Amino acid sequence: MPFLRPEAVSWLRRHGETLGALAVFGLGLAMFARGAIGGLPFYIGVGGCLILVSFLFIRGAVERLRLSRGQVAPGVVLLDERRLGYFGPDTGGFLETDSLCRVELDIRRGEALWHLTGEQGESLTVPYGAEGAAQLYDLFARLPGLRLSPALDLIENETLGRHLIWTATPATPDRMIPRPGLH
Repeated sequence: MPFLRPEAVSWLRRHGETLGALAVFGLGLAMFARGAIGGLPFYIGVGGCLILVSFLFIRGAVERLRLSRGQVAPGVVLLDERRLGYFGPDTGGFLETDSLCRVELDIRRGEALWHLTGEQGESLTVPYGAEGAAQLYDLFARLPGLRLSPALDLIENETLGRHLIWTATPATPDRMIPRPGLH
């Protein structure tokens, strides 16, 4: 007989990263407070570092949660090494992540779609609610200048239409310089 109900296990799996980051924040806060009260600079320094690091992890965990909640759509997303794949009931394919030069978000009534375009014009459309779509956060985190929060706000507010989220300039040596858009 399991100790926890299946719903609780599911909730803990979904929020585990956020809970872990909050635990590190609590440890950092306790160390910082102990150092401040006892006049121990080592505890203040280590506690302060843990607090700062935990903020970064909390921010990422919350954005990953926002990316994975809400809509449920058919298909499975796979991010493996430098390839992004989507396997849907009617469509699918792969896109080399190094060639990614444009990210758009198409919001329709009841659904949202990520449109990803490569340098040679190859494209991949991934439903926002597909299984494993939260892995897109890891891909988007590597794109300089792309801020995911405004895009997620568009989804939550159901701002209908096709929105440019990020684009790169292919002429530059590192290719990943953002142009003006939603930043």
